[in-house]
Amino acid sequence: MASCDLMIAGGTVLVSASPPVVLEHAAVAVVGAAVADVGPEPEVASRWTTRSVIDATEAVISPGFVDAHVHLAAPGGYGQRGYTRGVTAGPFAGGGKGEGMTPLVGGMVNRPAHHDAVRAVAAVRLAAMLRCGYTGVVDAGGPGAQAVAEAAEWIGIRAAVGPSLADVWHDETGRFGRRMDIESILTRAAVELDWLAEHDVSTLQPIISAAGTQTSSDELLSGVAALAADRGLGVHVPVTYALRP
Repeated sequence: MASCDLMIAGGTVLVSASPPVVLEHAAVAVVGAAVADVGPEPEVASRWTTRSVIDATEAVISPGFVDAHVHLAAPGGYGQRGYTRGVTAGPFAGGGKGEGMTPLVGGMVNRPAHHDAVRAVAAVRLAAMLRCGYTGVVDAGGPGAQAVAEAAEWIGIRAAVGPSLADVWHDETGRFGRRMDIESILTRAAVELDWLAEHDVSTLQPIISAAGTQTSSDELLSGVAALAADRGLGVHVPVTYALRP
């Protein structure tokens, strides 16, 4: 019987494979920084001894997968916003006002994107993630889904990628309303999803995203749900942003 540094036991294990594998009442053995064994808890426990055990009962374990929330197709940041250290709440965690944040999100997912530029920027970011131990990423939204998918395939990282949609946000006067035509947005999304379906790569998972409940109308959310159901896809929707009134 071998010795491992950590055993995570009793949970539901999601193995990032194609197709995905779900193991109930399973365990994961970890040696150093590497996943050494995955399987039903009794079998893993019979193969390994350890002094450190995490009880994962009623929890989900996803070995080798990190959901790195990032907007891969936002080269340089929309609006040239800088990144600074701070001790107060971030703009999406209570420190931002709606009239400032909704146009940032709406503009980010709807602005034109140069295919080659997005692919180059996304490739650099994905390579850095892979080097730091991230083995998978869910693109949190932005333009250029095809370019992001090409970059992920080239780098060799597992990625959930797809169009991200928004149709309502505040204008420069602070007035909230619809800024994009729903039919044209959904048509564009369908074209991107068709491309992703035809570009069948085991490390890529097509998804469709709504940029947020504050920036997607009920009609658009219904359209997103219909597209996802028609294609059997997962949906990525930030349910809410913590915004100051």
